[in-house]
Order: sequence, then structure tokens, then C-alpha cells
Amino acid sequence: MQLKRDTDYALRILYCIGKNFSIKGVVHCGLTLPEICMQSGVPKLAANRLCEKLLKKGIIRSRKRRSETIYYPSGQFKNQSLLGIIETTENTAQLFAVFDKKNGLFRRYGEKLETIQDEIEEVLSNATLKFFIRDE
Repeated sequence: MQLKRDTDYALRILYCIGKNFSIKGVVHCGLTLPEICMQSGVPKLAANRLCEKLLKKGIIRSRKRRSETIYYPSGQFKNQSLLGIIETTENTAQLFAVFDKKNGLFRRYGEKLETIQDEIEEVLSNATLKFFIRDE
């Protein structure tokens, strides 16, 4: 399974924000968009669009510092599931949504594909940012 580009970018942004916010137990003030782009390697337009989606979903927070916006983790940041992040960035986590439901493959194996989708969603629901972002 391969992550779509936006999900990859979102995870890089979240990793960057999470790692920089709390290093060795010391809380930092957050990151600006240029800092996020520089540290994560995500292009500015994509980072801006994804930060807006992550803000709307409550995964990250922001505040103004002079003329800059500072991004930092929300209170439940580390408890966010990978499924929730995928749904936020891609608007769906349905792997088999591209299949034509009238197609012989889906008609024949549709129930099995739905079972696989349910199993994948369960795994992604249990995997949280806590696993990826730990204080060093």
C-alpha cells in the first residue's frame, strides 16, 4: 500500500510540528510555515493547504506572532489516528472506492474487499501519532 502524496506531506508536517514542539520535555513555541517547509521538505503551497485542513480538523492549532502564523500541536495531537489523518487529507480512506461496483471483480469479491477495508481501517485507527512522535 502506498500513501497518497497529500497524506505523506501531512504526516511529514505533523511529525515536524510534533518533534519541534517538545524536545527533551522542553516546550517550544511552534513553527512558522517557512520553517515547516524547510524542515519537512513539503512545498509551500501544499503545506499551506494541508495546514488549513489540519487546523479545521483540530489536529493542529495556530496563533499569530507579529505578522507570522505559528503552528503547534493541539491538545489531543498525539492521540490522532492515522485513519483520521488520511480521511482529513484525502477526504476518504476507502481503498477500493475506485472500483466500479458493477464490475465483475467487485461483484465477485466485493464482500472480501469490504472485509479487507474494515481490517485496514481498524489497524489505521489504532495507530496514532504517539507511536511516531516521542520526546527524545
